[in-house]
Amino acid sequence: MRLQTKLGLAFAAVATGAIFAAVLLANLSVQQNFEQYVHQRHYAYYEQIANNLIRDYERTKAFSPASLDFFGRQALQEGYRLRLESETGSVIWESPSPATHGLAADENQWAFHRTELYTGNRFLGALYLLYPKTELTFAAAERAFLGQLYRGFGLAALTAGLLALLVSMFVGRYLLIPITLMRDAAVRLRSGDLTPTIPVNRRDEIGDLALAMNHLAESLRQQEELRKSLTADVAHELRTPLSTLQGYLEAFRDGVWSPTPERLDACHQQTLRLKNLVSDLESLASAEAGVAYNLAPLDFSELASDVCESMRPRLEAKGLSLDLSIREGLTVHGDARRLTQLIVNLVENAIKFNRPGGTVTVSVHSEGPTRAGCPADEGSPGKAPENLPPPVDAMAVLHVSDTGTGIAPADAPYVFERFFRGDKSRTRLTGGSGIGLAIVKAVAVAHGGSASIATTSEQGTTVEVMLPMVKQKDDGNG
Repeated sequence: MRLQTKLGLAFAAVATGAIFAAVLLANLSVQQNFEQYVHQRHYAYYEQIANNLIRDYERTKAFSPASLDFFGRQALQEGYRLRLESETGSVIWESPSPATHGLAADENQWAFHRTELYTGNRFLGALYLLYPKTELTFAAAERAFLGQLYRGFGLAALTAGLLALLVSMFVGRYLLIPITLMRDAAVRLRSGDLTPTIPVNRRDEIGDLALAMNHLAESLRQQEELRKSLTADVAHELRTPLSTLQGYLEAFRDGVWSPTPERLDACHQQTLRLKNLVSDLESLASAEAGVAYNLAPLDFSELASDVCESMRPRLEAKGLSLDLSIREGLTVHGDARRLTQLIVNLVENAIKFNRPGGTVTVSVHSEGPTRAGCPADEGSPGKAPENLPPPVDAMAVLHVSDTGTGIAPADAPYVFERFFRGDKSRTRLTGGSGIGLAIVKAVAVAHGGSASIATTSEQGTTVEVMLPMVKQKDDGNG
């Protein structure tokens, strides 16, 4: 059975049950109140007969047979009996029994209401109103009224039930149309079609689910494009040195070239290129996997200062200056080797894309409380190791800036992806493998932090890395 049918039947059953219960309670309440009303009306009529008999007796000093006969016929039409007894209990007068009830004169089948008649202090007799025990006697108009009321209840219940069924079918269809669309989209995603988009035109939980499905499809499309790009980039990076080596080796084999030291050195350079590429891929894989991390309290300020000072000769050889602004005493829970790799990659990147005579600026400070202890951003490569410290109150912030030409706004969201290069014409020799910033991101995420482009313009780019600090008892202002 389809879900729409189930929802429709469920809604209709609930609505019909509620309507039936309401009609039943209303019916019982109306019948009880109507019976009470009829009793009160008949009792009032009975009291009126008693008062009329007393007035007739006061005028004629006796009960008028004509009055008794008149009241008896009225009681007979109402389905009751009247009886007048003397002080000693003997029957003075009694009206005939209603034939419609089929009751015999057996007094056990009748209930009664007794009223004593007095004129002054003189007892005239006792007037009895007798009615059947087994049923309440209604007049024809009253029975017609109840019949119309019950028919109205039945018609209202039927109409409400049909309306509930129609509304439930409409609501079920309204709820299930987007679910059906999402099911179809999921089936197409499973089959490899990453193009389906679910129209989102509602602002409820189902709309949120449809939006999440669209984001999932978009993410899968991006990941598929990155996968294809990664495959093509890896193939390109491997093809160039392998083609060069193949050409040299074939020339040596065919005797076209002799293996001179210069030519062997060229082959050696291509071999080193392949080795470095494989090493970068291994570093990225291990950084993203979060394995082999030796986490311990570490003076990040001292580590950053030592790494930057060790790279100062390289900057000077490139004609660049180094500007350090490092706050002392910032301790993080980290792996010294991995964080060293992170800083080296950032400084190498700043050297590579700087202008001649430019400056590389490295600053370390603290901010907090902020994103400390938060999990990695959704979609970030890598995962945090299980032995991360508990949430902290501040973050150590590393900024590495260059004075290059900046990053194109369209390229900024992708610079941390593997093998991404904003300038597609750059080769590994001029632009690197495109893995350095991906390793930076993976290492930062594995430490419970983040990496991002803080600023970029035609005057340069600043990369920001945030790492959770170890909480100190004497924390200063951060």
